Amino acid sequence: MKRKKKWLSGIFVLVLIVCVSGCEQETVHFETESVVHEETEEGGTDSRQDAAADAESGADISTDAAVVSETVFVFVCGAVANEDVYELDAGSRIQDALSAAGGFLPEADTDAVNLADTVRDGQKIYFPYEGEIIENQEPGTASEQKVNLNTATKEELKELPGIGDAKADQIVAYRETNGPFRDIRDIKNVSGIGESIYTRIEAYITVE
Repeated sequence: MKRKKKWLSGIFVLVLIVCVSGCEQETVHFETESVVHEETEEGGTDSRQDAAADAESGADISTDAAVVSETVFVFVCGAVANEDVYELDAGSRIQDALSAAGGFLPEADTDAVNLADTVRDGQKIYFPYEGEIIENQEPGTASEQKVNLNTATKEELKELPGIGDAKADQIVAYRETNGPFRDIRDIKNVSGIGESIYTRIEAYITVE
């Protein structure tokens, strides 16, 4: 009987040791999972901090790009005082480009261009002369037949690009005072007709 009790006591002690050992292993395993979880959370925090830093960096780049695009460059030409490329503030109007170029020449067609339009970077802004047909369309008479400077009427002269009422009257007055033109280049002797206008009408005039 005593042997049986001792045997049972031994078995109980052995079971107790096994149970205690198993509980310790589970505790260690739980603690290990907790450490891994904490490390994962810390890593996630670092990632969020890195993402925030990248976002701030991107904001700085966008700001720099906005600074670069605050001005535009436009080419102002035609019937203006100073043909040239001008730097203007972004959002400027055609009127600002005209002012930068020194304003209209006396022979300019002041109603041909909408001065309230907004300028664009790289834009060519052309101000036509009085009586000039724009959009690459030349006057009908001049394109079909050359205008004879010595016989043309005022209305025929006005069909030439850049020649309006005032210039046509001056051409007629010049030939009445000085006689017929001997060469088409003599048109530059007329007051107000310089090299720029001569270049525009050269292909459409004759003295024959």
